[in-house]
Amino acid sequence: MVRRTIRQRVSLFFLFSLSMFILLLKSKIHLDKSNPDVSIVKSSSPSKAIHRAVALHSFQAQSNRELPFKKGETFLVQRRINDDWLEGEHQGVTGIFPANHVELFPIESSGDETQGEAIVKFDFIPQKTFELQLRKGDKVTLLRRLNDNWYEGRLKNLEGIFPATYVETLREPKEQKVEKNRNSPPMLMRKCRVLYNYVPQNSDELEIHVGDIITIVEMCDDGWFCGLMENSKYTKKMEFGTFPGNYVELLPEEN
Repeated sequence: MVRRTIRQRVSLFFLFSLSMFILLLKSKIHLDKSNPDVSIVKSSSPSKAIHRAVALHSFQAQSNRELPFKKGETFLVQRRINDDWLEGEHQGVTGIFPANHVELFPIESSGDETQGEAIVKFDFIPQKTFELQLRKGDKVTLLRRLNDNWYEGRLKNLEGIFPATYVETLREPKEQKVEKNRNSPPMLMRKCRVLYNYVPQNSDELEIHVGDIITIVEMCDDGWFCGLMENSKYTKKMEFGTFPGNYVELLPEEN
């Protein structure tokens, strides 16, 4: 009788242990195939980010644990849950999302706080010597925004301009004003009006016509300007190049 009771207890203990093992195994399988039980919360003191993510596809949250986002948006990744899921923060909200919906980039601190950062979304092949070649996935330093359509940037020790639509901006560069000397006003991004027609003699020069409005990006010591064509009745394209400074007149600065 005593032996039977002991045997029953051992059997019950074995069955209980086996049940717990199966339950834990099922939980692990559910974790791998679905997603971890992490509740979405408002970020109060966010943990240190390990990656910066750029969304390759839009993701619609199916539960309050998941983090929704749209294609092209960028946000911080705080930790990796498993091979399939990450946890991150977007617009002040923390949640989980599938890893195959994003492309991850390392977080690097820029030594110059006035500079911005961007991730290249599409290859850009320069057509002129002052344009900067871009490759998808590259991280480019933004030196300044020329206008709504163009940036000036640096990549692998090379500097040039490129279309703003070819990159996903992570941080905008801070606006800077550079003075040539104490007696002259800041010339960065001043506008000018063309007084005389000019036909380019070299590939990096800008064709200008009377009445064109050009944004001056740089005033060279030799009297030539470097600028971006803003408004011209002769072309619909955004053109960038050099032109003689004595062919234009400066317009009043915009407040």
